[in-house]
Amino acid sequence: MVYGGIIQIAAYIILFWGLWQSLEFLEIKMVGLGSLANFVVIATNGGKMPVSSSAVASVGVPLTETGTHALLEEGTRFFWLADIIPLPPPYLFPMVISIGDILIVLGVMLLIQNAMLRDTRPAGLQNDTANWLRRV
Repeated sequence: MVYGGIIQIAAYIILFWGLWQSLEFLEIKMVGLGSLANFVVIATNGGKMPVSSSAVASVGVPLTETGTHALLEEGTRFFWLADIIPLPPPYLFPMVISIGDILIVLGVMLLIQNAMLRDTRPAGLQNDTANWLRRV
């Protein structure tokens, strides 16, 4: 797939534009930092995410290169940002992840949690609920 790397880099540019629109949220900054880490290692290694063969072997998934991933080699740039962290069984879905993946998942998780905890009711309604709970 000749255009795979170009398409992936273009997709990251569109993602960064979308993230830029919401930088007032700390969680979005965390997602952006994780995405930037993944982008740097992908862009500097021919448009493919390098994957550690030893990490893949420890997880027990097939060791094959795809259009978006390549095996980590001696000359891999930013190897410490590549997919080098194994999540072996008993993890439900064994896989190899990167530091960027961890930041992205953590940012999304915190964004959802904070959105669920945020009280978006009008101020008068918030006080009515509090008064009602005191009477019960």
